[in-house]
Amino acid sequence: MINKIHCFGTSFTAGGGFEWDSVLKRDTLLENYTEQPFSQEHYSYPGQLQKLVGDNIKVSNYGKSGYGNERMYRNTYNIISESKNLDNQFFIFEFSHTGRKEIWSNTFNKYIIVNYYFNDDGSHGIGGVADRYFYNDREVSNKLRPLVDDFFKETIQLEAQFDLVKQNNDMFIDYLLYNKINFLVVQEPFDHKTTEKIKPYTMDFGNGTRNMINYAFETKLTITDETNGKIEDLHCGLKGNRFIAQKIAKHLNLKIDLKMI
Repeated sequence: MINKIHCFGTSFTAGGGFEWDSVLKRDTLLENYTEQPFSQEHYSYPGQLQKLVGDNIKVSNYGKSGYGNERMYRNTYNIISESKNLDNQFFIFEFSHTGRKEIWSNTFNKYIIVNYYFNDDGSHGIGGVADRYFYNDREVSNKLRPLVDDFFKETIQLEAQFDLVKQNNDMFIDYLLYNKINFLVVQEPFDHKTTEKIKPYTMDFGNGTRNMINYAFETKLTITDETNGKIEDLHCGLKGNRFIAQKIAKHLNLKIDLKMI
């Protein structure tokens, strides 16, 4: 019987757009949302899943804005290697694309994320360097961005990064299958080979869509949609995250409190 659910991913798992304790976001959110508690965790899909399943199952949210697959690999490996019993644990994965590089900082004694992109000519650009976006990213960015930019100029190349993401995803999936991990994918990897391998483990949100982000766009479940444009944010809104939580609970045949639907 499942008593622990671990959720991994980007801001779409973390509850992106609902940074209630950020001075940059709180006032606007209060003008458009009333459900309490006012926390990013509660407004995320893992938070809504916790609300549905109650106290019998512990739902842990490892998603973090800006971060991607490397954080997911690292935290998943730590949980698996440190667990004596995995039969009662379930893992949910939201895969990301290229453009997210996790690096360790000796200056700040923690992992930080570099978000980057490629221009049409193949050169790179840095979108952000941070520990937590909307919070202390200026401090981290001011110190590390010049160093990161020089390092990336020497080490980042489009085709090489695409290949690396594909290789790492393939090996990660094989690691999960080899260890007989119970898992579900709510956002497919972008590479076809890995996608076919894990298709039996992916969530179908409707009409064959195995991608929660695209589904939210297509069905108008974003924050922008549910606030009628008052907040311009393409992350899943509260209704969208609640819908994802309900789909997961139904898929796993979890006992839920019907009053919470």
